[in-house]
Amino acid sequence: MRWAASTVMLSGPDWADRLGELAEAGCESIELWAGFGPDTPGHPSFNYTDPYSIERAARGIERAGLRVHSMHGPMSLRPPRAGEPFGAWGLDGLLEALRAAIDAVAALGGRFVVTQDPAESAPPDAPRLAATEPLARLADCAAERGCVFCVETGAEDADRFERLAGLVRRMGHRGLGVCIDTGHTQVWAHRDVPRAIRACGATVRTCHLHDNVGDVDSHLAVGDGIVPWRAVAAAFAETGYRGPLVIESHAGPKRGSPAEVIARSRSLLESVVTDAWRPVATVAGCDVFPAGASDRERAALVLGADRVPGRAPVGHACRQAGGHGGRAMIAVDASGDPAAWVEVEASTSIDRLHVATRAGAPEGLAAGMVALLVEGGQAEGGAS
Repeated sequence: MRWAASTVMLSGPDWADRLGELAEAGCESIELWAGFGPDTPGHPSFNYTDPYSIERAARGIERAGLRVHSMHGPMSLRPPRAGEPFGAWGLDGLLEALRAAIDAVAALGGRFVVTQDPAESAPPDAPRLAATEPLARLADCAAERGCVFCVETGAEDADRFERLAGLVRRMGHRGLGVCIDTGHTQVWAHRDVPRAIRACGATVRTCHLHDNVGDVDSHLAVGDGIVPWRAVAAAFAETGYRGPLVIESHAGPKRGSPAEVIARSRSLLESVVTDAWRPVATVAGCDVFPAGASDRERAALVLGADRVPGRAPVGHACRQAGGHGGRAMIAVDASGDPAAWVEVEASTSIDRLHVATRAGAPEGLAAGMVALLVEGGQAEGGAS
């Protein structure tokens, strides 16, 4: 398991100088908080439009030994304060702000930008972000920079999760995904977080983990509320999500320090995760897992549907897979996204290895996965 935390739990303008608190609590990466816009007085919001702020954040991240996993972009259609850079916001202004957020997270080495559709908490006639045309524009922008734009599950009923996942699946864009927010789902989706996770399936590319008691979105530490975490962990495992567990709980005098909040959250989550979260090997810095159906869908989206076989192979070559219990394997990088896929396809006369890798995958990753898959066995033919 890999751990990440949102900078929302660091209060005050010195948040970039306090990132070491998150690293000392066991986090490998962070989500930068900019949910109320590029700069919000009195709130630790990352001003990603200011070169000095970006440089200061980069120094703090490097000093703490962390990396950027994601950024929570702005989520409002409201008019800006005087001097904000995106004109009268509205949907066009929000899209411009989110494109700037994608630029910033890419510059800092991150992969995901997350936001909530502001129409969920706006008047009925408000324009929707979660629609084909605006999402296509953001997904194109993200993919060009090697990033992914994710729509966060927000103030929705349970059926709307299925519609959101259906839209993302129909678009089939490698620069587009869903962020599961457990707290939002607990409050608004009939308290059925596992159902929402399963509905979104392989479209889930990142997550926000926090708790509440079902009445308001209070961002408690994991385990301090009533979210059914064992069922949540099982549902995540079914989707094939193996990215960082991003803790988005708030800290404070009555909640505990960031380190205390992370420690409580980690303790609870470590007690409920299944073996599906534990890699069978690490190759070239990537975690390798036996692949299931959801992994196939996820790999086809990220690596290309034309490079990932469309059906499970059958035949004697499947028995060649050694002690890892699978005829296909998937490798995920530190962001949780597929980096490579290896699969044995068998027929009566020839066994073929299908190998698909993402652009920029570490050298030796595919060869190392092949060795794991067929350890001790013989497979004829070449990579395809």
